[in-house]
Amino acid sequence: MADALRHRMPSDVRLALQAQAVSYSDIASAAVITYDVITTVSDQIDFLQSIGRTYLRIGYVLVRYLPWLAQIGFLPLDVEGVNRPHWSSTDCRVWGGTQVSMMQFLITTVDAIQMLRIYVLFRRHTYLLFALYITYTAEVLIVCVILGISFHHTGVDQDCVVTRLPRLMMAYWLTPLIFQTILFVLTLCKFLAACRDGWAHKPVVRLFITDGIWAFMILFFSMLLNFVLSYTQHGPYAAISFRWLLTVLSFTGTRLLNNPRRVLCSSEPEPEPETSQVASMPKPEAEVELDTLFDMHMSNQRPCV
Repeated sequence: MADALRHRMPSDVRLALQAQAVSYSDIASAAVITYDVITTVSDQIDFLQSIGRTYLRIGYVLVRYLPWLAQIGFLPLDVEGVNRPHWSSTDCRVWGGTQVSMMQFLITTVDAIQMLRIYVLFRRHTYLLFALYITYTAEVLIVCVILGISFHHTGVDQDCVVTRLPRLMMAYWLTPLIFQTILFVLTLCKFLAACRDGWAHKPVVRLFITDGIWAFMILFFSMLLNFVLSYTQHGPYAAISFRWLLTVLSFTGTRLLNNPRRVLCSSEPEPEPETSQVASMPKPEAEVELDTLFDMHMSNQRPCV
């Protein structure tokens, strides 16, 4: 019955209701990310004070605050809802291109954060890491080319609602999905190797596989949802989950950086073995890789309090 009434509505009324629903969704996304930022202030301060690597601090600040500030800046348009200003088609394309470019920048940053974790796990596999760096660079170049080509072939109406997307945009969502899958498979393979070698019980290893699973799942399905909506909805509903992906990227990226610091900070050193036979055993490769994690993430670490 509700579907029948919805189809009988004039198209402009139906689009207005959809735009209003999208505005409510965007406001909810801004509220969620604001709550997450406020409730993790202590973690943010601890991370920025305890990490000695400048590029890690920069990455943390970007994934923490850029999506939040962007969504706060979008709020005036979201509150206006259907009364948004009517822009020209060129203005709408520039506005949409700016949002998509920022989205891709955040996706690339989170991918780089995950690459750091892969580097720790596969530090001695030089050829594998080289191939992964090439794949990462190819991902960035592909999505940049796709955005540049698709910019002039995207259809919008007077309300800046996307009415047509070129088929090439399918690759925009599929490329990060493929790269995320590669990173997840590598993490899973390393965990299986850890189980075989008997060091899967270590807190950092357990953290890596746990974070790897939930981060992959939440990012994969968020991107997949945006991909599906982009090609099944030709109206405001096509963008209803776009801002939520910004929130997901911020939530995921900050925890992928901060969780290892918290585990390493709270972990106690293992007792020295008493027998000379055990003490003379060579340090396993896994221990070397975990020590590398300390060097990468915990340089200039202040004592835990």
